[in-house]
Amino acid sequence: MKLRGQEMDFDDRWSLSGKGSWRVLDSYKGGLTVAEGNMVQLTIKNGESQSSKIGQGELNGSNDVPQGRKASPTTYTWAMSVKEEGKALRLYYVVGDPDARWLCKFSHI
Repeated sequence: MKLRGQEMDFDDRWSLSGKGSWRVLDSYKGGLTVAEGNMVQLTIKNGESQSSKIGQGELNGSNDVPQGRKASPTTYTWAMSVKEEGKALRLYYVVGDPDARWLCKFSHI
């Protein structure tokens, strides 16, 4: 699985995959959450990073696409909301500018 950066990092146009670790957080004082309840922190260390061709600006049809890009990371940490949906648990995280957020929802394929 390739994960894009969270919140504003989504616009830096990279994706990261690799082995990592996760833990349930006792409390969370970060950005936007999706659901009441627990948060999960997921960290990939020494992962494989790739540049993504499309940023949120292109997806929105905006002309405000950043020209400069940060180097793609090999280590990154996400904070994800955990929400109960029926008998299943779903993970979510938000991406993009705080004024125009997108919701990333994980599902089984």
